[in-house]
Amino acid sequence: MENQCLDAFLRVCSKAYFNVLAGLALGKRLVSAGQRFQSMGQYGQGELQKIAKVMITTGRLLSASSVSPTAEEQPKVETKMLKFGELQVELTSDKANIGAVIAFGFGILSWQLAQGIESTPESALQYANENALLLAKSLRGTLLALCYSASILSGFTAVGLVLLGRQLKPKE
Repeated sequence: MENQCLDAFLRVCSKAYFNVLAGLALGKRLVSAGQRFQSMGQYGQGELQKIAKVMITTGRLLSASSVSPTAEEQPKVETKMLKFGELQVELTSDKANIGAVIAFGFGILSWQLAQGIESTPESALQYANENALLLAKSLRGTLLALCYSASILSGFTAVGLVLLGRQLKPKE
């Protein structure tokens, strides 16, 4: 009788649906629910006892095979969670590679801006007094340092994100 109930239960669940639900957590829940049904006692013709036996048997089967076949077929995509206060960002391989491209583009943009500032000759700077000329030269030097350091940092960021993206790729 128990095997017939179990066969009926397994026939109702399609194989794909059963594989999705298979796992340790579901098995434990089925065993727990089956034990609760069993503790309710015998009513009528013992339907609750039959249901309890099927649930406990199915739960133990699922608990024994905690790895489903679908998990073996598909490589698991590894993700990392980055937390910035209340903001949480899920980092995947694709997001890391997109970030590397953006960092590389920002580095190129910063480098070109620094080249443009550097290509402007100091003799082209004409101001009314000496203080304004000194201030313009000092701002030019500060902008050059800022742009070159931003482009170098963007390059390091791009390399780091590419390496992180390779690390997060699913292992086959």
